[in-house]
Amino acid sequence: MRSPSRASPTSRTIAHLVAMVSRCRDEALRMERRFARDIALIDPVHRASARNLLHYLALRRRDM
Repeated sequence: MRSPSRASPTSRTIAHLVAMVSRCRDEALRMERRFARDIALIDPVHRASARNLLHYLALRRRDM
């Protein structure tokens, strides 16, 4: 296995993308926690959609 300093460009690209997706996910979950009380007030039928909207908004805040 190659050391990180000798990783191929493809490996570095994949590692970068994994880190980016991880940061996006973390931000989406932070947004969900931030609005947890508001989400709790939404009809249970629509809560998943509300969480999805927050995740989308968190994603849109990032410049990719």
